Amino acid sequence: MTSEQLAAVAGRWMAEVWQQGNVAAIDDLHAPDFVDSSPAGRPADREGYKAGVADLYQAFPDFYAWIEDLVVDAPAGKVAIRWSATASHRGEFMGVPPTGRSITCCGIDILRIAGDRIVERWGEWDGVDLLRQLGVFLGQTDQEGTMIARTWHGATPLAKADEYLDYLHRTGIPDLRATEGNQGVYVLRRLDGDQAHFILISLWNSMASIQKFAGQDAEKARYYPEDTDYLLELEPNVTHYEVMVRP
Repeated sequence: MTSEQLAAVAGRWMAEVWQQGNVAAIDDLHAPDFVDSSPAGRPADREGYKAGVADLYQAFPDFYAWIEDLVVDAPAGKVAIRWSATASHRGEFMGVPPTGRSITCCGIDILRIAGDRIVERWGEWDGVDLLRQLGVFLGQTDQEGTMIARTWHGATPLAKADEYLDYLHRTGIPDLRATEGNQGVYVLRRLDGDQAHFILISLWNSMASIQKFAGQDAEKARYYPEDTDYLLELEPNVTHYEVMVRP
């Protein structure tokens, strides 16, 4: 096959499988005796590869990858693809329940092609970084001593600062403390002109515990109906940090 023909097969593979999530196209693009030399625990045949693609798109329905570099070795019948991708986490992935987070990832695939079909594939991608983007702190999650800080910011008129603090003591603070996995709550306040700024920091032993309080999309802030009586704005998101040093 010529360099152009090999590149065309690789381009179609990226477009149909990794941009459209078309699992059925794998039967046309991969030879019946296809071998996946990087199966990641799946069967190394065509059916195993199809199952892996289907599972990925169940977890990330909008997964979309594009070619950064494509290098063809025509005498060897091989194409190397360096790719990047974006996706939203909407289903369970590697044991992590859906978080709603947007992720980016990158990797390299090498395809061996013969007779217009892919006969072998090698691949590498940064799964550790992807899990970190989903809030999994590898080596610490589910271990004693793990701690994640969830931070939220809000502002009230200065005249309502004390009243809002009392309101927090009746609503969010007891709900946070009552949620399994919570390891503490701190409320910070700063008076600035005609406004009072609040930062609420809650500490947790895992992202799964946070989701018990916040819901599956843990990045979204949780509000109560009466919050609009106090807050100048309902900021939509919170921020999570891995706690590295503590008393």
